[in-house]
Amino acid sequence: AVEVMVEGTTTYASYGSTSVSLDGLASGKKIMIANTDRVSGFYVDIGSTPNATGTTITSLKYWDGSAMQSVGTISDGTSGLSNSGWITFLQKPAEPLQFQSSQYYAYWYELILDTTLSADVVAAFFTMPYFDIEKFGKGLCNATWKDRAIYAFTIYSNYIYVSANGNPSILNGDDYGILKAGDGRTNKVVAMRSFHNELMVFQEDTGSEGGSITNFAGYSPTTFGKLIISSSIGTFSNKTVDVVDGVMTSTETEENVKTLCFFLSRYGVCATDGLSISIISDDINNYFDPTESECIRRGYESKMWLEYDSAFNVIRVGLVSGSSATLPNVFPVFDLTDKVWYFDVLAQELSCITEIEADSGNIPVLQVGGGTDDGTVYLLNTGANDVSTGIDSFITMELNARGEYLLLQEVMMQMEAQNHGDVSVEFTKNSIQAGSKSLPMTPELPLQTIRRHRFQLNIEDQNISIKIKNDGIGEDMQLLSLGVKTSLYKER
Repeated sequence: AVEVMVEGTTTYASYGSTSVSLDGLASGKKIMIANTDRVSGFYVDIGSTPNATGTTITSLKYWDGSAMQSVGTISDGTSGLSNSGWITFLQKPAEPLQFQSSQYYAYWYELILDTTLSADVVAAFFTMPYFDIEKFGKGLCNATWKDRAIYAFTIYSNYIYVSANGNPSILNGDDYGILKAGDGRTNKVVAMRSFHNELMVFQEDTGSEGGSITNFAGYSPTTFGKLIISSSIGTFSNKTVDVVDGVMTSTETEENVKTLCFFLSRYGVCATDGLSISIISDDINNYFDPTESECIRRGYESKMWLEYDSAFNVIRVGLVSGSSATLPNVFPVFDLTDKVWYFDVLAQELSCITEIEADSGNIPVLQVGGGTDDGTVYLLNTGANDVSTGIDSFITMELNARGEYLLLQEVMMQMEAQNHGDVSVEFTKNSIQAGSKSLPMTPELPLQTIRRHRFQLNIEDQNISIKIKNDGIGEDMQLLSLGVKTSLYKER
């Protein structure tokens, strides 16, 4: 906390947050706690002289801009300041206040106890700040780099947010950083890739000046620096970039193996080694020539894709070609071995493809594509016709509190309603089965578009997994939201 003020007979006594005298504080007197951010809890370190009068918290309030309001239900881990612990509550829309004689605005919280405290109580107050992730806007793309999570959002979309080391959800503190891509233009960041020891960042290829490609290097937010590879070439989306290891590159005397990043731009299919950019699509340049009728269609750049196919060592591309197409309809293929362009003629045109690890069988890597016509997910390298094979689609959510035991009390789910099909929810405690549920996706009433489920649980462990899956042929699991109610299991 920034400061703590304790109400006396006529005035308030002001303390630093780490040594606050509560010696014999009378019941009903206020403890005012200031913080630079809104909070959802306080940790109170009582020290060597805890309160021994059986006190409970009468009220905990926040300033809402016009009056002090109750935070509602609280969880008091201090048992009325009789031991050290957390006092937590649901976050509230607090507003800053210039309280009493303070010369600054801060978020103030008012704590009142029902009984006079015992003598010689000295406490330290620490805060649990909370931040609304929607202040960043919606997510554009993300990556992992140097054991950190890297994010780009729709608000200030040319900035990159670097999490603390090993903590993907920590976007504050000394180990957190903000990087600015490109040369200052506000083109949004649409793709990021770990490239050698660097982070390669692509800004959207749009506007008269085009996009940008930036390499970041360093070991911590204070040492990160950048190199701009291009101030005129960018890419379209996160689907139009892929890094390929071990590409054979021709020279006059020999073939060298190196790592290259391939991507789509308005100028064609490009490749970069992190220092310079080469356009490799001269043989199919008509698809990037705005004077040709088959040129890629403006406004549909986000529908196009580029992906490396490890089975055939080729780069596959999906282009939206012509003045009327709205989905990829031309599929060039670049052979990395003989450096020649071909064209695929697909029975089912694809909106995207990716490679995933196989769970079983002789093929270690499976290629999966999304069909543009029917929304079906296709297996591309396991036979001639996989339309009738059900795909086990699932999401696994891991709950962990750094080794503390958790109590999972409640789950609420919302999913897109459809005419048939169920979603299976499986719970495990540290990999040991802890029960399952089958939840119908059919609407409860005709014409409803969302199906909601809410149920109680009593599962406790240091690591709890929630697996949500569907494997029905012709069924589509559209999970809209998932809420869980958890708390620390204090008996462990």
